[in-house]
Amino acid sequence: MLIATKPKLNRFRVALNVYNVEHLFVSISLNSISILIEFTYLPPLSPLPVIKSHLSCIDHLLILKPNTVIFCDNYNIPHVS
Repeated sequence: MLIATKPKLNRFRVALNVYNVEHLFVSISLNSISILIEFTYLPPLSPLPVIKSHLSCIDHLLILKPNTVIFCDNYNIPHVS
């Protein structure tokens, strides 16, 4: 996964200690606006503990109270489009 930004933006990768989910979180600050961008890939038929782990990460990061959250996910959930 790749999130590309202009070098002049104040941005940092949000490090998490969760290794069973392929995800990337980046926080961008621009003046008084904070944006959290989240990318996640879950393989088809991922076990419930993996999904719960991912949702727990999102809950934890929303405590940061960003002004905007952008979710770019591929959950591979059957029969959902």
